[in-house]
Order: sequence, then structure tokens, then C-alpha cells
Amino acid sequence: SHCMSDNQPNLPSVAITGELCWSCCSSKTRHKLQKCSKCRRACYCCGECQKEDWRTVHKKVCAALCYINEMDATKRGEAPLHSWQEYRAQQFERLKELEMKI
Repeated sequence: SHCMSDNQPNLPSVAITGELCWSCCSSKTRHKLQKCSKCRRACYCCGECQKEDWRTVHKKVCAALCYINEMDATKRGEAPLHSWQEYRAQQFERLKELEMKI
């Protein structure tokens, strides 16, 4: 994988913001990137990249990224999200709030 060196993550900052695949570093302009369903931070251009990254790196850091998500939510005064349904419901509420402001 292009974004790896010695099985350690070597991600450019744009990968962390969801602009690049965490495994091969292809851009989201070339591929529709999919997020890890658990941490919602890691992005991948295809299932093969996701499987490879899980095997080599992401399995070791996914739980830590979930913890960071919980800490971020706590700092914003939100309850930590534990499921996709909770995340989706929260995003829907944010959209409704934005619509009311417009």
C-alpha cells in the first residue's frame, strides 16, 4: 500500500479529513470513499483496500478512534454515539436545525 511504511500508518493530513483512501491514498475525486462503519473516520475506495488496512493497521487503531469520537462528542456537550442509527438521527436533527435558521 502506498500510504504505509513498515506496517505503520503514514497518512497525509488530507487522508484524515476523508479526502483519500487510508490504504492506497487514491482521492475521493476518483472514487466514492466509504467510511469504516465502526469509527466513521477511516475511508476506503474499495473493499479490498478496507480489508487490507484492517488486517495490517486499522484493527489496532479503530477502538482508539471510537474513543476519540466519544471524547469529541463529550467536549461538544453531546452524548457519545454508539450506533449508526444514533449517528444518523443526530445528523438528521442537525439538518432540521439548519433548515430552521435559513
